[in-house]
Amino acid sequence: MIRQLFSILCIVLCLACDGKREVFVLQGKLEGGGDKMAFDYDSLGHRAHASVELQDGEFSLALNLSEPQVVRGIFSDGHFWKKARRGFIPCNASYLLFVAQPGQKLEAKGRLTKDFVDIYPGGDEENAVFRKYTSALHPVLNDYVNLLVRDAVDTTLTEQDKAEIRKQSEDYEAALQRIRIAFLEKHVSSVGGLWLMEDMLIRKQLSMEEAERLFRQVDGRYADLTYYKNVSTRIQGAKRTAVGQPAPSIKTERTYDGQPFDLEAWRGKYVLVDFWGTWCGACIAGMPEMKKFAAKHEGKLMLLGIAKESDEQRWRKYLDTSEWDWKQIVSGKGEENYVLRFNVQGFPTKILIGPDGRILKRLVGEEPGFYEELEQLIK
Repeated sequence: MIRQLFSILCIVLCLACDGKREVFVLQGKLEGGGDKMAFDYDSLGHRAHASVELQDGEFSLALNLSEPQVVRGIFSDGHFWKKARRGFIPCNASYLLFVAQPGQKLEAKGRLTKDFVDIYPGGDEENAVFRKYTSALHPVLNDYVNLLVRDAVDTTLTEQDKAEIRKQSEDYEAALQRIRIAFLEKHVSSVGGLWLMEDMLIRKQLSMEEAERLFRQVDGRYADLTYYKNVSTRIQGAKRTAVGQPAPSIKTERTYDGQPFDLEAWRGKYVLVDFWGTWCGACIAGMPEMKKFAAKHEGKLMLLGIAKESDEQRWRKYLDTSEWDWKQIVSGKGEENYVLRFNVQGFPTKILIGPDGRILKRLVGEEPGFYEELEQLIK
């Protein structure tokens, strides 16, 4: 407890030198869980993490926030993780989800008796709205993921059993989508609603047409929220980076080799843009074939890697020892957030730009025959 109080004091002292942020405090008692929780949140555009110890279930968390946002916490001992063989299946029902606002004090109390975190903080308008979503979705989501875990670990399943699981999975997915859309229809104008819309766009659970329709309903008082700006940028990015459109500008000094880069300098050549990350196994697995294809068209085709990274130093260290020797930049913020501006919804995403600067092809993931198709486009 002394450590927790010291942590809070440090954050309060930092507040004196940073007028942009205020302290948010979550405290309460969660019985039936583990003895430590980890939280992840946004700190001035970067993912940040904090942890607290629970003593007889009691805890106190302080975060230095610049804006309202959705925060999630999980018991660090994996108490509610959905374990499948050597890994686990990510599941928001395993997290304590809530809306945190700068300067706010929120309570979370309850006894955890189920196999997921069936507790939904309230006490303010934003959380009262958000809990309508989490309390409806999480029980269904938990049952669905339990089904996926069974499919992954039960070695006694017959082919008929697996077919039935696939059918049940489709039913669950449809039910979950109905819950998400119903919430957005009523509460898109909320912190939780905008968070959900961005999350659904990233996961391709929401069409751009549907997103644009819902987005028009958002109250202007949320316009300064990062979620609002991100959704707006994605909607515009989807229009501006469709096949046939002129590619948005890419001009940055956030390069691996330290030399400024301007996409316009490559006008007259084909450019294959590869959105990737050091954390993305599929991205790296596809690079040898991409390198081979580029070598075949040397002088005619240029490669540009754009990485999405939470740790730029890790990206640099990886490239130091890699064989991916083409131009590499890292996505940043604002105009340099190319992941948002190009509406990248999955990794890897590859975009072919023609000599006239127009987009010729988009692909998410790795597909057989992709380079054969590029061959025809380049010819």
